[in-house]
Amino acid sequence: MRTLNTLLTLTLLLGPACSRSTPHPGEDGDPPSCGFDGSVEHDPLGEVLQLVSADGQTCVHLFRENPYADTDDLLIKSIPFVLQELTLGHAELLEQITDAAALSYEASHHNFLDTAEALGEQARYELTLELCDYDVDSGGWVGCFELTAHDLDSDEILWGPVELLGW
Repeated sequence: MRTLNTLLTLTLLLGPACSRSTPHPGEDGDPPSCGFDGSVEHDPLGEVLQLVSADGQTCVHLFRENPYADTDDLLIKSIPFVLQELTLGHAELLEQITDAAALSYEASHHNFLDTAEALGEQARYELTLELCDYDVDSGGWVGCFELTAHDLDSDEILWGPVELLGW
């Protein structure tokens, strides 16, 4: 329930960052828009993740495909997601990365601590996706997410890690 209250509060406070329109960079100090889809429910193990920082200045829209989504009789210890798209906004920056050669996803045991990486024009972006808590009320996992930007040449941290919340 705490997570739901946090999400509702963020939705009301951070409307511009959570735009449901086409992605666009921030303008005149406004936060960027990652083109969130209001019909997608937050699920830390879902194929679509829509994440936003508490201050609304950073957003991530991630699409990862579960190649076994239509298979009922398969027993696996983690979902081997394939990253298809990463759109991220930070301050006035907006990058949408769809090139398969620039995207990678490392699934961990039971997906407890996965990592998504994307090579953009500005930086190498690393998103950690952790199943950090279990909500007994909802019967589902709570995700903890952090985004970090690294310099393409030196790999030094340009900004982050920025803590993100499910939208």
